[in-house]
Amino acid sequence: MIILYHKSDFYIIRNISLPLSLAALIAPKERPPDPLTRTGKLFGGLVNDIKKRYPFYLSDIKDACNVQCVAAFIFIFFAVLSSTITFGGLLGNLRHDRYFDS
Repeated sequence: MIILYHKSDFYIIRNISLPLSLAALIAPKERPPDPLTRTGKLFGGLVNDIKKRYPFYLSDIKDACNVQCVAAFIFIFFAVLSSTITFGGLLGNLRHDRYFDS
């Protein structure tokens, strides 16, 4: 026995005796709440976002420990560091090593 409750623009299925795959075809799934709506609580949207993403944090950390990811991080770190050192040296030559004088 399937009872469909109409709530706004989606349906909620109660007392399902059919296989779940058939029930999913009959009525659309409930949509998650809009992340841009105000919650009325201090940092409520941030808390809701963290609760939603929490199950994926462990897999994200495992993915970050991949060899290719670590190699890319080290490459980008040294690429940025080398340009910082270069432009710092050029600035030192132009300012005669007086960085804080006006």
